[in-house]
Amino acid sequence: MEKPTARGLVTQPMQKHRRQTAWQVLVPFFVVTAGLVTLMVLVLIANSASGSLEHLANISILWLILPALVITGFLVVILIASIVLVARITAWVPLAGLKTSTFVYQAATMIHKAADSAAAPAIKVKEIFAGAQALFRRKKK
Repeated sequence: MEKPTARGLVTQPMQKHRRQTAWQVLVPFFVVTAGLVTLMVLVLIANSASGSLEHLANISILWLILPALVITGFLVVILIASIVLVARITAWVPLAGLKTSTFVYQAATMIHKAADSAAAPAIKVKEIFAGAQALFRRKKK
């Protein structure tokens, strides 16, 4: 069943697209993120028991990787925002194109009418002249 929303009707293909987006984009992203966080926690737990220099090296690597993960998350947010923005722009463009083509069609119609009305007196004079010539040719025959 189609549900009316502020953007229009939500059709079955749109609902299917949203489900596919969730399963094909969001779920893998969150699974990988959860896996990485779990892996980092496991490394910390495994190295906390040893207490060696290797343990400190692993902690240092985690502190080096953490900012990269934060920056990547920030860039993913920017990417998602730009995708949403492009989606809204593409929803707006057809309407603007329709308005523009309607304006151009109306302007072309007005220009044709103006050109026809400007040429109308000359055409009328030629029409009268041609009719007079045809009338005089008939009288001669």
